[in-house]
Amino acid sequence: MPAKQTPSELLQMQDDWEQRAAANPMYHIDSRRLHWEIDEFYGGGEAIVAQAIDPVITKFGVDPTGKTVLEIGPGMGRLFPALSKRFQSVTGVEISPTMIELGQKNCPVRDSARWILGDGSSLAGVSNATVDYVISFEVFQHIPAYGPIHAYLAETRRVLRPGGTFQIQLRKGSDSRAQAAFRRLPHPLHPFAAALLKRLGVLPISGHIDTWLGCVVDPNGALQDADALGFEQTAILEDDIHPPGMGYWLVGRVPPR
Repeated sequence: MPAKQTPSELLQMQDDWEQRAAANPMYHIDSRRLHWEIDEFYGGGEAIVAQAIDPVITKFGVDPTGKTVLEIGPGMGRLFPALSKRFQSVTGVEISPTMIELGQKNCPVRDSARWILGDGSSLAGVSNATVDYVISFEVFQHIPAYGPIHAYLAETRRVLRPGGTFQIQLRKGSDSRAQAAFRRLPHPLHPFAAALLKRLGVLPISGHIDTWLGCVVDPNGALQDADALGFEQTAILEDDIHPPGMGYWLVGRVPPR
């Protein structure tokens, strides 16, 4: 069983994402651009769902009509408008209160979507076997240890209905050669190196660097973990949104009754 993060480590993650939400929320959600226009930011969610979510829906033969979807780490709800076109009910569990406030203010479907404030490792507030589909995109790639990821997988198993499906994006490598070189630095040097890069304008990231870099998760280990939790039809799918070798999708479903 992976070691759980301590309450102080979970609070560190929340504090870091609060800093990011206050400093430049849309950049920290999608760092391809330092400054986003709000309409363009939300408009990009449709392309992400079409490229990354729809193929898995098709693979598992899911008809989302009338179904419920839960997103782990929705931030400002960038994917909510596209998800609401497909599913009847959209809920997100988010660690940052400020991200929730910004989403409730700006998200085009804020009145029909539901946000729940999370604790960084559970889906508390979501009842057992009440969700048809669970997704997480560009969230687990930032979590600095595997303990919370395992906890989220177990919670996903808890909240999914029989026959329910999940797809979670995980990190198997670095985004770039520069990031890979940064990871090779001794861990105690990470904050100092990150501070220097931020001053130079190379890495304008708020919060602790390790809750941005995240941990690398071996795909075979993730599959074994999902199988041990009782999922079936588990598989590793290509993440074709990020640079090659950076990420992958772990997918599977709860056995039907």
